[in-house]
Amino acid sequence: AEVPERTRHHALLVGRHRLRLGAYEEAVHALTLAVSLGAAAGPEPLTAADVRGTLAHALFYLGRFDDAEDHGRAAIERLAPVLAAEGAPAPALKQAAEARVVLAQVAHYRSDGELAQEELEWAEHLFERAGEPVKAAAARSSLGFVLRSLGRTAEGLELAREAWTVLSAGDDRAALVRAGHDLGNLLRDLGHHEEALAVFDRAIETGDELVRAGQLSRARWAGAARSGRALVYLSLGRLDEAVADQRQVYDDTVQAGNLVGQTVSGFHLADALAHRGDLDAARVMAERVLETAGRVGMPDRALKARLLLARLARARGLPDIEREQLEAAEFLARRAQGGDAAWLDVVALLVPHLSKAGRDDEANALLREARERAGRAQQPAFLRRVEAIARSARDARG
Repeated sequence: AEVPERTRHHALLVGRHRLRLGAYEEAVHALTLAVSLGAAAGPEPLTAADVRGTLAHALFYLGRFDDAEDHGRAAIERLAPVLAAEGAPAPALKQAAEARVVLAQVAHYRSDGELAQEELEWAEHLFERAGEPVKAAAARSSLGFVLRSLGRTAEGLELAREAWTVLSAGDDRAALVRAGHDLGNLLRDLGHHEEALAVFDRAIETGDELVRAGQLSRARWAGAARSGRALVYLSLGRLDEAVADQRQVYDDTVQAGNLVGQTVSGFHLADALAHRGDLDAARVMAERVLETAGRVGMPDRALKARLLLARLARARGLPDIEREQLEAAEFLARRAQGGDAAWLDVVALLVPHLSKAGRDDEANALLREARERAGRAQQPAFLRRVEAIARSARDARG
């Protein structure tokens, strides 16, 4: 009918509806149409930012991080003149905050914790200015979870507890589910298993209520909470329950076409299977995770998959394959979020293998690099660990 403005309006409605259902491909198709028509029709900034921000969310769950980042940044750029004016309207502040949340998620899964922290601090500030204390608390909870990845678990737990208190008293069930995932994982890391289970149980129950109400998109973090609960079960030796929970989460992400979720939950399922002794099934799943991690650009998760495959090869008495996996892991560790510490974890496993195989030049090169890194870091404990690795290499040669 050549009525671009009306077509754009309905494309946005369809895109939002598909996103709520977790039909990400269909959402992206409709929202991309809305973006293209919006460019022709020249919509005002809030409408343009709304379309771009919604599209960024859908792209993120498909693992299309570059595209999600581009549209999230575009949303913020369209809002910049509005936000710069005195007395910026609450809808503009809220849209900018939501775009910042998407950018934070992209940064987190790309293993850039510092950028994720910065984006979430912006989001919390903008939500507060918009008069959205519940959404600000949700951003604070996510910030606590990101601090965990930066080694600041105790600080992250404090923020997540504050957010949980606010959200538990409110009626935003989707935010409560997400906060339960954040707080539960922080509690688990610090060994508070029973408290973590109680938080995860509430988050999962709330998510199930949303699913029964047909609000699938708002319940999406229930799967992540279930995966966190499975990790607690694993810590407690409840292996069958851990595998069952992780398998349900993985199957749900496959059905939804959520590549990010498949990568994360697939690794946890492979690890649970390995602990239970299902080595072949664990290997197949770990290889699948490695493939999806490469597709969506998640180097930390690819590193974990390589280390798991090395562990499985060792359990099956395959030293050559174990060494190959460790060599690939060492390459990935150079890009990992953990920096020198993550890299040294891999080197500690790899160097004795190289020495035992007679590849002393390569082993010594890694040790020289480790000593250089220790010198730059000026951490005596790091250097002591390097020397312990050197001794293990000598023992392997002997």
